[in-house]
Amino acid sequence: MRLERRQLRTDFGGDRWRYRLVQADVGRTIVSLVTAQNADGNGTANSRPTPVIADNTTPQNTKEPSISGTATVGETLTADAGNWTGAPNFQYSWLQCDAAGSGCTDTGARGRTYGVRSADQGRTLRVQVRATNPRGSSTAISNPTAVVRAGGGGGGGGGTAVPISSVSLPDRLVMSNFSATPFRNRTDPVVLRIRVNDTRGRLVQGALVYATAVPFGRVTTAPETTTDSRGIATISVRATQRLELKAGTAVQFFLRTRKPGEDILAGVSSRRLVQVAIIPG
Repeated sequence: MRLERRQLRTDFGGDRWRYRLVQADVGRTIVSLVTAQNADGNGTANSRPTPVIADNTTPQNTKEPSISGTATVGETLTADAGNWTGAPNFQYSWLQCDAAGSGCTDTGARGRTYGVRSADQGRTLRVQVRATNPRGSSTAISNPTAVVRAGGGGGGGGGTAVPISSVSLPDRLVMSNFSATPFRNRTDPVVLRIRVNDTRGRLVQGALVYATAVPFGRVTTAPETTTDSRGIATISVRATQRLELKAGTAVQFFLRTRKPGEDILAGVSSRRLVQVAIIPG
C-alpha cells in the first residue's frame, strides 16, 4: 500500500488550529505545516506525519487473499492480503489442509512468506489474513495451493542428510516426524525418534535435539542428542515414580532442535510439543 500525505498549512497564532478528518484522508497520513511570522520575516516547519488514517468502520474484504509460489517442499510461498476497506494493518497465519483444502490446522507460521516443509507433502496450504483498524478486525482466507510435492532435497524422508553447518537463516530446522514406544512400566526404556529436516525439505545431520517431559520429574532426563546420517535423533527415557501409569493417558514432551553453538531460542532452532501414550503392561 502506498501512503500519501495531505499537507495542512496554518499561520501561527495563540490558539490551536483544528482539522476534521474526512473520507478522502483514509489510507493517508496528515502533516501540519506551521508558518511563524514577525517583523524580520517568516519561517515554516512541519510536524511528524500522523499514523495512517483508518476508516470509521470495521475492515471489509473486497478481494480474497492469494498465494504465489510453487507448492513444493523447500520452496517459498508469498501471501497477498487482497483488497480491504478501512485502511487496516495485516497479520498472516499459514494453515495446513488436506488434499481437498479442508480440515485445516494452524502451522504456527506467521508473516507474508512461508517455507514449504516436508510435513506439508501430500497436503495443501492456505493463508488466513486478519485485518485490523481502530474499529475492529475481520478475517479472510485464501484458496488452497496445489497439493504439495516432494522437493529435490529428500523431502520425502529418504536420501543422505546434509550437515548442520549448511543450514542457516532464513532457512530453519523442522522436526518433521516423531515416533515413540509407549510407557508400559518403570523398567523398560521408552525410545523417542525425532526426524529433523530444514525448511527446504533436506534431512539434517548433526542437529542437536532435546526432549523433556512436562511437567518435569515424571520421566528421566536425557542429554541433547545429535541427528544421524538419516536426520534422526534417538533418545531413551524411563518413567519415574512420579508418573502414574494409567491406561488411556499420555505424557507430553517438549522437543527442541538447534544448531550447535547457537542460542537455544535463536538462530535456526525450532520447538514442538508431542505426546507419548501410556499403555501399562
